[in-house]
Amino acid sequence: MNVLIVGGGPSGVSAGLWLLKKGIKPILFEKRTFPRDKLCGGLITPKGREELSLLNISYNHIAFEPPYINISDGADLNLRFKNDIGIQLIKREQFDDLLIDEYVKRGGILKENQEITDINTEKKYIINAQGQEYFYDVLVIGEGAGGRLRKRLNQTKLQNALCLEHKKKDEFSCDDEKSINVYFLDDKPGYAWRFENRDETVTGIGSLLDYTDLKNKFNNIFGEAGKLKGAFVPYGIQPSQSNIQDVYFVGDAGGYVNSLLGEGISYGIASGRALVDIIVNKDNSLDCVLRKNLRFYLSLRNLFFSKSLSKLNINLLKKYEEFAIFICKEFILRSDFSVYGYKKLLQHFWRYKIGR
Repeated sequence: MNVLIVGGGPSGVSAGLWLLKKGIKPILFEKRTFPRDKLCGGLITPKGREELSLLNISYNHIAFEPPYINISDGADLNLRFKNDIGIQLIKREQFDDLLIDEYVKRGGILKENQEITDINTEKKYIINAQGQEYFYDVLVIGEGAGGRLRKRLNQTKLQNALCLEHKKKDEFSCDDEKSINVYFLDDKPGYAWRFENRDETVTGIGSLLDYTDLKNKFNNIFGEAGKLKGAFVPYGIQPSQSNIQDVYFVGDAGGYVNSLLGEGISYGIASGRALVDIIVNKDNSLDCVLRKNLRFYLSLRNLFFSKSLSKLNINLLKKYEEFAIFICKEFILRSDFSVYGYKKLLQHFWRYKIGR
């Protein structure tokens, strides 16, 4: 089976690694040269750790685990709790380089500086910027939210949020005081973040706003920060697959993103595993579970940002702070959607209410 992968991010490389485990040697095309950086807060949740463990990827030497987590709406709600569930931060330049090295070491074929500009689905080949043609049996597209192939294929346009980000080196740092900070916007669906890594702080913001309005919000929250890096990410949508035979999307290209936090690494890697199960075993059960979990986040986002309910939601979370922290840990960050997870939720809520 001749499988081509377009895009060398975590989702594309995950698909490549899983194909190699199944005895299929894919060819992966990346338009830039590794190492290269990406706009990304670098959040790795327990879901991501689990997916990386399944791939036998050792990455802890490039990860940092801040001791605290803060979640706020910038006004009334301020939740602060210990990071005892293992949320980690990575730098995308290092992380993506590590993943692609593993892919090559395990036998995958990598073609760098190869921007794919067009596709012929009838004859099943892709074309790079130099006019070279590559034929496929199966094509995996992991080129991100703003990729050109989705447009070429006339697929439904993704609803993308604009994200702006700034990185600053920390000359003097105390790891014991560092934290992961998420600020939900008060008037628009979206969020801002301040992720305090070992030797740098990453501040950013993402929402369905234009550049000027989003930059003004960034400046209001964090102050003037100079030049900001920008990119689009899928936001507030259900994941969607291609309707073209033997062409598939993974990661941001398919909308596999946590709609509440905008977290894409963990679910991007998971989408690669789920897709290979579809390609090799004709089994979409993993993909169905993944979509169901992401649907929960979309529902939670819509509830949280509902114009008629948002103030009520904030007041309830503030009143029941202990329960709010539990939800943040177990569902928003740990992503425990198992029967056991829901049982814990009910037990915790019942015990909490009885205790009052």
